[in-house]
Amino acid sequence: ETLMARLVLICVLCGQLALGDLLGELNRTKMYEALYRSGYHSQLGLSHAGPLIKHFVNPAYAHVPDRARTRVLDVGCSHGRGVEMLWRHGYCGGGSDLAQTAVDMAIKARVPSAAIVARCGPASGAEIFRQGSAAALPWPSRHFAAIISTDVLEHVPEPLIPSVVREFARVARDKLFLMIATQPEGASIRRGHEVHREELRAQVGTENLQADTLHETVRGFPWWRDQFEAGGAWKCILGSAQRRGMQLTPANKSVFVDTRVGQLEDGILTVRINMACTSTGTVEGQP
Repeated sequence: ETLMARLVLICVLCGQLALGDLLGELNRTKMYEALYRSGYHSQLGLSHAGPLIKHFVNPAYAHVPDRARTRVLDVGCSHGRGVEMLWRHGYCGGGSDLAQTAVDMAIKARVPSAAIVARCGPASGAEIFRQGSAAALPWPSRHFAAIISTDVLEHVPEPLIPSVVREFARVARDKLFLMIATQPEGASIRRGHEVHREELRAQVGTENLQADTLHETVRGFPWWRDQFEAGGAWKCILGSAQRRGMQLTPANKSVFVDTRVGQLEDGILTVRINMACTSTGTVEGQP
């Protein structure tokens, strides 16, 4: 209940969520808490952030003379492996996750070195990793140069996406690097969700789970681009499209993903897209 009160406070202070969205996010938080306690993301070495950082974040900041001063936030950081990778590439990384259990895992598993603390600041895990919704980030405005997010935004319900876009524009000054799944979750994840459904129902306290599927927003690149560009704060491009069985690498500029659940023009279904967004210098269209 303390966790719930904390999330309510964050959301109310940010003023981003309507009452219905807030209640839905509270239920969703309970659901992910139950999943994490049941072994969700228990493989501490697994993360998709590596290719995102190597192929997109590093080139974007290659011109920066002091990368060590560049703060990057991993939204939906889970056990913190992506933040650890940011440290290894020279960035000052931080992370947030909807589930406090995930944040606790990250604090325990990812301890910054003395060198990282010297250049980046606070050594406390609670300062580096914080619990919060992507629609109400627990960080000050313009605190980070960039935000990365890997396989997270598809877990956000569609009505909440505009709030996520506003929060990203508030917290990140410069760039977004977003890896987004464009298909429903895999069979193993679905089975895990089904196994724990009764436990989730008991914890949420309703017969109507907030999410019957973990991937609640399955859309292609044009839809995501339009969402992030709608307020005027971002200009977004397709950085890459990962097809089934292929490694994520920068895509040819002629590759286009349409709105039919991420299908390429040649009819091949994509697994993920990477979208890179650059700030226009405005927040929600205002200078």
